[in-house]
Amino acid sequence: MRTAVRPRLELAALVLAAGPCCADAQTPERIAPDVDWANAEIVAVTMVNYEFVPDRLSFRRGVPYRLHLENHGSEIHDFSAPEFFKAIELRNPEVLGPYATRIVVRLNEAKDMDFIATRAGSYELTCADHDWAGMTARITVE
Repeated sequence: MRTAVRPRLELAALVLAAGPCCADAQTPERIAPDVDWANAEIVAVTMVNYEFVPDRLSFRRGVPYRLHLENHGSEIHDFSAPEFFKAIELRNPEVLGPYATRIVVRLNEAKDMDFIATRAGSYELTCADHDWAGMTARITVE
């Protein structure tokens, strides 16, 4: 019994030891310590029934942004853009939830995401539950 438990304890110790070095990989201080987030450029997106308004978003690399999402629809919507999220540095990664691929916005709720784009490209944005109805958009980073 003792030999079966020991490898598990060793593995647990390794995981715990590795945790602190990786847990704060995207804290605000590590992303951009000199950024004045109070002056971030605000981009507002309204989620209504089966559309994002606007449905074309454009960002510049190296510029701090606050993406302000509001749900004015009659259902829960999400801002799902996994590839875009890989191309930015988030100040508040907790807004993405446990899977780090989408922001869920409930009825009459608003959420903000602070970020700096780091990689140019064109990215698909969908509401994962309503893309079949045309709730899609395009994000461009220059």
